Amino acid sequence: MDINAFKNSIITSTNDLLYISESESPWVLEDLGHKTKEEIKRWISSLHNGEPAIEVDAKDFFDRYITSQKMSGDEMMIVDADRYEQLYELLKSSSNEIQVWRCGKIQVGVYVVIITEDGQSLVLKTTSIET
Repeated sequence: MDINAFKNSIITSTNDLLYISESESPWVLEDLGHKTKEEIKRWISSLHNGEPAIEVDAKDFFDRYITSQKMSGDEMMIVDADRYEQLYELLKSSSNEIQVWRCGKIQVGVYVVIITEDGQSLVLKTTSIET
């Protein structure tokens, strides 16, 4: 898939899709170009006053979030869980690697890093409020 088409697919998939924590935050897509894993980690940390960025397993991140949305019993959250499943499938099918990073305390940055087949780094970022 061409990079612009892939980015448009991600934007379409995340349009009006919120990340629910103690708040509801949208997803924003950024194109970092060709970055190494260490460069990405430093970039994330720099956005949080040097706090360490912690990598979490992408499958676990999506599975836990989707399961919690489905178990909520809320009709809109169940619909969103289906959208998260579709988003994760899109990312898996069109990338070489998916990394998920968390950084910060209370106001936690959540970064889904998508490494494309040509090595380009795209980042879906949002905020999770955790008190």
